[in-house]
Amino acid sequence: MFDAGLFAAQVANQSTILAIDPAAPARFNSAYMIVYFIGGSLGTAFGAAAVGWFGWTTTAGLAATSIVLAAVLTVSSRCRSTRRQR
Repeated sequence: MFDAGLFAAQVANQSTILAIDPAAPARFNSAYMIVYFIGGSLGTAFGAAAVGWFGWTTTAGLAATSIVLAAVLTVSSRCRSTRRQR
């Protein structure tokens, strides 16, 4: 399920990126994949270091807090956008 969710998110993100300039899909897809790879690499490195520094429980708590914060920011941003469109 987790892997399927990641693939679905990547497809959705690529669709958004490719819509920026339909005439240049290779350039935008290449930039997206480079940023995606670098972000994943940094996340893995910092995640492993955080477990070493803070322990598993604190690292998992920080990750969960970050996920909840991102969800709240996304929902509030979409609510504001919806209100402006009305």
